[in-house]
Amino acid sequence: MIWPLFLLFGGTLRAEESVEAAAKAVSEATAECPAGDSHKEKRRKVKNEDQCVALFGSERLEERNENRRERLLVRVRESNGVITVMHHADKWDDPIRAQCEGLDLEFIEKSENDGYHAFFEVTDELAGRYGCEGGIYEVSQDAALFSSASVLWIDPDLVLLEYDHDLAYLTPDPGASHAFRLVWQSEWTLDREEAASKPKAKKRSKRRRKKKKRRSKRRRRR
Repeated sequence: MIWPLFLLFGGTLRAEESVEAAAKAVSEATAECPAGDSHKEKRRKVKNEDQCVALFGSERLEERNENRRERLLVRVRESNGVITVMHHADKWDDPIRAQCEGLDLEFIEKSENDGYHAFFEVTDELAGRYGCEGGIYEVSQDAALFSSASVLWIDPDLVLLEYDHDLAYLTPDPGASHAFRLVWQSEWTLDREEAASKPKAKKRSKRRRKKKKRRSKRRRRR
């Protein structure tokens, strides 16, 4: 499986570059990040995702991603080191840990309004391709990545993505790995209590109706 602009841990590479070129691009992106920048200093330089719509998606695309997520994703829960993803999708498999070329997940913070937000550092080279400035961007749930991937879920340790009907995840720690369990749920539900509470209509047999008609005719004749 080939993911454009994604380098999957496992050897899959985007088609237009060699392994050496991809490794060089990743090392250059890492080198561009100043080693002396603290978390607070990076936080002051943060840009909003709306400042690079070509990379993180327009408002209309975000609404489309939200509608798809609400239709397919039921909930995400973590217990005993295993992340359970309950969903309605037909083609989802266990997420693969991925790395974006020129885009690094720096840290994740809880927002005051809508859950957790992810903070991505975008290199000047990658941002330039989309007519944006390099730097750190604050990204929320349902945002896009390269217009072909969407942010399904963000928790304190990872960002869950959907790309071309497949799942992947990103972590601030490149060496971190997570165990997943996917549970499919049907979209159909049956309300047993409502079905049991409805009284069943009594069906009168045709024979009993015919007998009543005959009896009424006899009474008239008398």
